Amino acid sequence: MKQTILVVAGVLLLASQIWLVILGFKRSGLLWAVLIAFFSLIAGLVFCLTKKEGWLPWGLNLIAWLAVIAVYRNWI
Repeated sequence: MKQTILVVAGVLLLASQIWLVILGFKRSGLLWAVLIAFFSLIAGLVFCLTKKEGWLPWGLNLIAWLAVIAVYRNWI
């Protein structure tokens, strides 16, 4: 069960991260794409707050991170 959650969270994290980086690049340029790539949650949140878009990939990214943390903290 835990391995399945980790695999699904990993795929979700990879897809949402790529989606958010591409969205940041298309909307605001290379700087936002690099910031989102290296500091995914914080930079993604700042991007969503300032540009008023990208909430879905950021939310999926957050859900994936919470699932990974829940597995490693034995909450699940």
